[in-house]
Amino acid sequence: TEKVLFIELCDHINYKPVYFYSHDANGQEIYHTNVMMCIGERYVIVCLESITDAKERKLVTDSFARTGHQIIDITFEQVKNYAGNMLELKTNDDKSILVMSQSAFDSLTPTQKSELGKYSELLPLPIKTIETIGGGSARCMIAEIFSKPKTV
Repeated sequence: TEKVLFIELCDHINYKPVYFYSHDANGQEIYHTNVMMCIGERYVIVCLESITDAKERKLVTDSFARTGHQIIDITFEQVKNYAGNMLELKTNDDKSILVMSQSAFDSLTPTQKSELGKYSELLPLPIKTIETIGGGSARCMIAEIFSKPKTV
């Protein structure tokens, strides 16, 4: 990601930029934040140990604290099982569900499941073939639509 372009975009859309670099357990840069982080309405699932620079990690945690997000920290092993590749969705009656693969769900600890369950219904899906052959997981298969439907 180009830092300068990111800052310009944030200025243009009136967002506060929070940028950082993350690395996997082998020290390789993580190519996309949805590998190591899922931001929900009231929580964030994030692999903090992947943000190796202490100042950047503090910037990230402070930003989530300021916005009232509960941080659910995940491990590199959980990242490998796609725990960062979840997506919070809303049902037609505004109920929160957290879509994830079965392998992501199975990698979560009982405490993590309990904490996430305070905010969202957990919805694990058996998509091992997608994860094994396709290289992505639940979030990669879903498009988000944030606008309200128009009535005709």
